[in-house]
Amino acid sequence: LLLLGVLIKPHIAASEAGHAIIYAWAITEVCRYPYYMSPNSSICRKLRYIVPLITFPIGAVAEAYCAYLAFPLIKHRLLKSMVGMVVPTNLIGGAFVYANIAGKAQSALSPKPASAGIKTD
Repeated sequence: LLLLGVLIKPHIAASEAGHAIIYAWAITEVCRYPYYMSPNSSICRKLRYIVPLITFPIGAVAEAYCAYLAFPLIKHRLLKSMVGMVVPTNLIGGAFVYANIAGKAQSALSPKPASAGIKTD
C-alpha cells in the first residue's frame, strides 16, 4: 500500500523502475499461484521457488529507486518518513531475505527423499 502512494505520481509510475515493480510482481504471482493449485507438481514447485531468485532483486531495487524518486515530492511528514524507510528496508533487508529465497530454491531443485516406510521394490 505504501508503494501505491509513490506510484500515484505519474512520472514515477511511467518510469522503467515503475514498470519493473509491476512486471516483477506479476511474474512472481503468475508463477506462484499454480503451485497452490497443484502442490504435488514438481514443475509448479520449481517455478514457485526459482522465479523469485530473479524477480525479487529486480522488484526490491525498483521499489527502492521509486521511493528515492518520490521522496522529495512528498509533503506529508508521516508518509515521507515511511517512504524514506523503503530504501534501506529493501536494500539491506532484501539482502537478508534473498538468502532465504535462495535456500528455498535450492531445496526445490534437490530431489525429494523417498518417503519413510514406503518400499519401492
